[in-house]
Amino acid sequence: MPEERLKFFSPVDRLAYAAFFLIFIGAFLFVRPFGEFPLIDDWVHSLTIHSYLADGDFFYSPLLASFLHVPILYGIGLGKLFGFSFFLLRLSNLILGFFTVIIFYRFLRHLKNPPPASFLLSLLLWFNPIFFSLSHTFMSDVPALFFLVTALFFYHRGFKENNNWFIFFASSLTVFGFYTRQFVGLLLFIAAGYWLWQNRHGWRPAIWLFGLPIAILFGVYGGLSYFNLLPLSIGAVILPSALSVWQHYLLNFWGHGLFISLFLLPVSFSVMVNNRQWLKDKVLILLLLISLAITAILHFNHHTFLDLGSIINWWGLGPSFGFLQGQINAWGGRNVYLIINFILGAALPFNIFLAAKTFKTIEKNQVTAWIFLVFGELYFLFILPLSSFDRYLLLLLPSLLIFAGFILQHCRWSKTVFTIFLIPFLFYSLIGTYNYLAWNQARWTAADRLVKEKNIAAHRIDAGVEWDGWALGASEKNQFYSGRSPEWTPWYIQTIFRGQPMDYIVAFSEIPGYNVIDRQKVNGLMSNIDYLYVNQKP
Repeated sequence: MPEERLKFFSPVDRLAYAAFFLIFIGAFLFVRPFGEFPLIDDWVHSLTIHSYLADGDFFYSPLLASFLHVPILYGIGLGKLFGFSFFLLRLSNLILGFFTVIIFYRFLRHLKNPPPASFLLSLLLWFNPIFFSLSHTFMSDVPALFFLVTALFFYHRGFKENNNWFIFFASSLTVFGFYTRQFVGLLLFIAAGYWLWQNRHGWRPAIWLFGLPIAILFGVYGGLSYFNLLPLSIGAVILPSALSVWQHYLLNFWGHGLFISLFLLPVSFSVMVNNRQWLKDKVLILLLLISLAITAILHFNHHTFLDLGSIINWWGLGPSFGFLQGQINAWGGRNVYLIINFILGAALPFNIFLAAKTFKTIEKNQVTAWIFLVFGELYFLFILPLSSFDRYLLLLLPSLLIFAGFILQHCRWSKTVFTIFLIPFLFYSLIGTYNYLAWNQARWTAADRLVKEKNIAAHRIDAGVEWDGWALGASEKNQFYSGRSPEWTPWYIQTIFRGQPMDYIVAFSEIPGYNVIDRQKVNGLMSNIDYLYVNQKP
C-alpha cells in the first residue's frame, strides 16, 4: 500500500472510524427512530413507492417539485426486498448520513487536516441540527448531500492524483445527485469548467469524463419527460409578495449569514480565544458595531435568524407549529433564541474577518479546493432569491466546513473551546430529534385510534400535513379535496387540502368551537409538548 494511502489509515484514523461507528450506534439507541409514519414532506414520494409496491402503478405526484427519482427507485428496491416500511426508508437515510460523515472525514484528511480537526469538523457536520434531524426522515436532502460530498472527494482525488477514473466516477455521482436534488448537478459543470480552465490534459478526455455524464443526464431527462415523470412545476417561491425585491434579498442575505454563523460557532470561538489580539483591529470593531446595530434594528422589527427556520424553529427541532393545528409554546423560551440571535450577529463579522485572512493563505497545490468553494458560492447565489428555508443551506455545509478546515490549518485554535461549543449541538440535535419523533408518534397513534376504534374514515381527520397527505393520497392517488375551507384554517388546508371536512382535528391544543374527546401522551424529553388533543366538531 502506498505511503500516502497508509497515512489515512493510521491507528488514530482507525480510532476515529471506530468512534464514529460507536456514536452512530449510541445515537440510534437514544433517538430510536422507529414508527410507521412519514415526516415533513417525505410522504409525497413515499406515496409513489407505496403505490408501485401495492399495484405496480408508478405515478409522479403533482406535489413533487424536485427530481427525487433516485430515492424513489432505491425505496422501491428496499420495498421489494423487505416490504414497505417508513422505518426502513428512514434507516436508509441514517446509513447514508453515516457514510457521508465517514467520507467527509476522509476528505478532510486528504486536504491535510490533522486527525483532531478532521474529527471535530466531521462531528460538527453530523450534529448540525438540520443534517441530524433530516437524517431521521426520508427527505432527499441527506442522500443529495451524500452524493455531493462523495463527488467532491473523488473530484479532489482525481484532479490531484491525475486519476481520470476517479473524475469519471465523481461525474457519474453528480448525475445521481441531480436526480435526487437538482442543485447537485451544478458540481458537474463546475468540475468540467475547471478541467478546461486547467488546460493540461486537452479537451478529448473531457468527452468521456464530463460529456458522457452530461449526455446521460439530459438523456434521462428526455426519457422522463416522454413518460410524464417530471415535476409538473417548480415549488419554490421566488419572491414573497409582501416584500420588495431589495427587502427580500437583504433579509435573506442577512438570515443566511446568521445561520452560517450558527453552523460555524465552534470554529469561530475556538479561533477567537487563541487570537484575542484580533479583537483590537479597528476594521473588525467597526464591522462588529455595524452588525450588532443591524441585529438590533431587525430584532425590533420582528426579524431574527429564525425567519428562515423550518427545521430549526421557536418550537423545537423539526417542523411543528403550522404543520399541525393548535397552539404550542417556544421550546426553552423565546429569550434563549433572542440571545442566540445577538451572539450570531456578533459572530458574523468575525467570520467575515476570518474568511478574508484565510483566503490569502490557501496553498496553490490545494487549488482543486476551489471547485467546492465555487460550488458553495454559486449555490448560495441560487438560493438567495428564493423564499428560502434553513434546510436549503444543507448543501452549503461541506463547502463551509472544508473552508473551516483551512482556517484551522492556518490559525491557532483551541480544541477544548471547540468541544465546549460542540456540546450544545449534540444536545439540541439528540433531544430535539427525539422529541420530534415522539410527538409525531403520538399524532399517528391518536389519529389511528379514531380510525381503528371509532371507525372514522381517515380523510375526515385533520392530523396535520403528513396525515392528511398520506390518508388521502394512499387511497386516492392525490386526487385532492375540493371545496372551500374557513379562513382560520392553516396554510396546508388552504393550499393543498381545500375542503378537508375537519370533522376531527388532532392538535397541539384545544381548538375553539370543537369538543376535546381524547388526548395522547407525548413521551418526550424536556419537551414543550405534553399531550396532543383530539378535537371533534359538534
